[in-house]
Amino acid sequence: MKQNPEFILYDVAGNHVLMPIGHSAVSLDGIVNLNDMGAALWEKLSGETSYSDLLQYVVSRYEVGEETADADLKAFLDVLRKAGAIIE
Repeated sequence: MKQNPEFILYDVAGNHVLMPIGHSAVSLDGIVNLNDMGAALWEKLSGETSYSDLLQYVVSRYEVGEETADADLKAFLDVLRKAGAIIE
């Protein structure tokens, strides 16, 4: 999976905001606000990346168990899928 190139991450007053551009902006239901972990994961998605790689990154960086990381990562990716922000 990787970033949809029609989405750009902006830093707006210290907040991470994922916004669509181009054709994706036409069907915009809203912007996606990301926390620091979400912004870091978005950067990881700049190249082709696997779910397993993302999961290992979360576990190693955020001192969280694999079960919690798995649930949080699935929820995060669901938000990105619904927004059309990732390509699988």
